[in-house]
Amino acid sequence: MIEKLCANLFEAQELQESVIRRFEEAEVAAMTVRAQINANFDSLLLAAEGRCMRLRQQLNAISTEHRQGLDDSKLDCSRALGEIWRSIDFLEKTLTRGTDIEVLRVKGQLFRQHQQQILRWQELASRPLPTLAARSGAAKRESARGCTAGWQSEQEAGIFLQRLATFGKLQTTGISQHGKADIPPHKQRMSWADLVSCDSTEDEAEMWFGGLSPIQLSDKKH
Repeated sequence: MIEKLCANLFEAQELQESVIRRFEEAEVAAMTVRAQINANFDSLLLAAEGRCMRLRQQLNAISTEHRQGLDDSKLDCSRALGEIWRSIDFLEKTLTRGTDIEVLRVKGQLFRQHQQQILRWQELASRPLPTLAARSGAAKRESARGCTAGWQSEQEAGIFLQRLATFGKLQTTGISQHGKADIPPHKQRMSWADLVSCDSTEDEAEMWFGGLSPIQLSDKKH
């Protein structure tokens, strides 16, 4: 009886040492994962800041080009309005104060000298309003390519999303009652997302978190 109790005690001590060793390994793995998470988020933050800076530069270039086009259109319209008002004022004075000969002379002058100017005014009046779509150069190429929700390309966005999805791996093994690993080979290397996956069965959860109370199990999953 005493020998059996001693054997059970030694087995319990070995199991305790194995549990402590596994716990220390899990702590080291958790620290490694935490460091990887911080590094990946720092990299993501730097990439996002760089992308924001590039987008800001592109928007500044686009707005500068658009503003320049608006200023040019405003200048053309201002000049045309000034010429139109001067022509109207001249015609009004000629029609109200001039003789029939002067009126005929002005009419002939308008047909000879101002016909091209009137056509230019008509073209200016029928010109469509400038929009952001009516730009050229690098701005048009960037618009045609698209930003993909702030990223330069779908590949760039996919790379960082993949890095976030696989931010760390844990080498996890289970301990049976005899101190041996009883985790299936395909479960030996899992990410945090796999551990808290909704696809895990109750048996798998018991295998991973056996011995924990429901509250501890809920905290572990979160």
